[in-house]
Amino acid sequence: MLSSVLLISILATMLYISRSIRKPIDSFSDTIEKISVTKDLTIRSKVMSSNEIGIMANSFNTMIGEIQGVLQGAINSSDQVSKSADTMLEAMQKTSSYIEQQQVDNRNISDSISNIINATTDVAKDAGEAESMSQEANSITAKQGELTTNSIAEVRQLASEIKKTAHVISELEQESVNISLVLNL
Repeated sequence: MLSSVLLISILATMLYISRSIRKPIDSFSDTIEKISVTKDLTIRSKVMSSNEIGIMANSFNTMIGEIQGVLQGAINSSDQVSKSADTMLEAMQKTSSYIEQQQVDNRNISDSISNIINATTDVAKDAGEAESMSQEANSITAKQGELTTNSIAEVRQLASEIKKTAHVISELEQESVNISLVLNL
């Protein structure tokens, strides 16, 4: 009879110990599953004891907090990159517009120079002395025309590069948005 009571006491004690160990483990496991399903990094595990399971739950909470901080930092950085890309794209578009206007102005200058050359040539035909001065003016304006033509070519090349850069920035902005979407998951 005493052995039966002792056996029942031992079984009751083992059941109590088993439940006291299992309850924190089940709680910790439930927390991990909730985080896995919901992707909510604000969920924390309840620390029910100061034993190894409690220490593990506390360390897990710290780790989840650090991961949450890193992800928030990445999201903030992605937002800053997106805003910077928008600003750069706007600046590039303004620059491209300015360069296009410069090209139009340079063409007008080139046309004006051509008209001056033609007028100078006509005057040179009428007078011998004017012919000498006209040849000198033609030489100078030809050099200016060449410089203008070279400038136009360089400006066109720069405009082309800026358009390519604006396209790359636009692609980077889209990638930044995609990264934000992935990180928000």
